[in-house]
Amino acid sequence: LQVFELRDIAQVKSHLHPLKGRASTVGVAQVAEIARQAEARLKEGDSSQLQESLLALRQAYQRFMAEYRPMLESCLR
Repeated sequence: LQVFELRDIAQVKSHLHPLKGRASTVGVAQVAEIARQAEARLKEGDSSQLQESLLALRQAYQRFMAEYRPMLESCLR
């Protein structure tokens, strides 16, 4: 969100691609899908929904962490 606030759309796009791939690799489908859609729109020059997409990414990540953090912590014990 920081680079978006600076209006650095190219930087945002450069972060979306690896985020999409990493989220997909570890099975966080919702994060991967939001990143995929946002990246596709940016490739077409459409940044009109970028702020909403970034907020949705944050929320999806927070949900993932809330659901999986207890499981991850129990595995590390």
